Amino acid sequence: MTGEYTVTLAAADIPSTMPDSIRQQMIGTWNIALHEGGHSVVTYNGREVVQAPYVVSGDQFTLTAEDTGPYACKSEGRYTWQMSGDQLTLTRVQDECDGRVVVLTTRPLTRRG
Repeated sequence: MTGEYTVTLAAADIPSTMPDSIRQQMIGTWNIALHEGGHSVVTYNGREVVQAPYVVSGDQFTLTAEDTGPYACKSEGRYTWQMSGDQLTLTRVQDECDGRVVVLTTRPLTRRG
């Protein structure tokens, strides 16, 4: 599962129930680097916005509440994960951070390189 992944979100991908100010801050390219040792770095349109510890156990992927950065959720998020070729699909198990859910689950993340 380690590696660098990308997803690009369009305006139509962002739920209309989210405030416009938040929706505008989500449109664009997201890169998620999952490093060995359980450390992730997220960039949005080329700017680092989150660093977060993560844990993988079987098909469970958990982002801990110790994330930092301007887009940090400061809460745990749990997902199941599945790889198919270069596509990583995450499915929410429990996560109260709506923005993170949209970025991680709207469409599969594509492995870069």
